[in-house]
Order: sequence, then structure tokens, then C-alpha cells
Amino acid sequence: MIQFCGYFGKLTNCSCIEVKIWDLYWGLTIAFEKGYKDLSIETDSQYAIDMLKGNIEVTFPLRSIVGDSKFLIQRCGYSIQHVKREGNKSADILAKMGTNQNEVLVVMNDPPKEIRGQ
Repeated sequence: MIQFCGYFGKLTNCSCIEVKIWDLYWGLTIAFEKGYKDLSIETDSQYAIDMLKGNIEVTFPLRSIVGDSKFLIQRCGYSIQHVKREGNKSADILAKMGTNQNEVLVVMNDPPKEIRGQ
């Protein structure tokens, strides 16, 4: 049985790549805490994937969060792949929900009405 787990939140004063890395880190951390193994993680940021795979040098302030993300990917057997933004409408809707949110992170165990049926 497939279970839903989604999240969104608000980051301020971040570059686009910082937002992508935080997004991946939160997803990896939530999946780890829920005990999920062998997941396929999707992102529309090839640059973030290259950072996680060590193809691009990571500098401060992202060095530690990228390192923690790499650890979770290896420990839990996760794979990461690139998808076009249009290929994941649910993630795009959750990201937009985060812009209207005051909390840094909101985790949901049921899909919000905005993405049911996506």
C-alpha cells in the first residue's frame, strides 16, 4: 500500500539552489524518520543532483547539509533522479503552498485537497 507523506514550508533569504538542497534534505530526513528504504527521490534541479553526487564542489553554507543528505542517500539505499518540473505537479503545488506559510516546515500524512487526484 502506498502511503502519502508530503511537506512544505517557507525559507527566506535563500538562493534557488539553497531552497532545492533544503527541500531534498527535508524529504530525505522525513523518509528516514518514517523508516522508508530504497526510495527513488526526484528533483527538477540537476545542479542539486550534481552537488549530491560530488560532481560540483559544495561551499559554505551548504557543505554540511549536502553531506548529511549524501549520508542519508547512502544509508537508506535511496536513488536520486532528475525530472522536469512539469513532471511533478504535486511537488510544484506543495512548493507554492510553502510561499503562503509562516512555518519553516509542515509535514502532512494526508494529501491536501489541492493535490488529490494529481
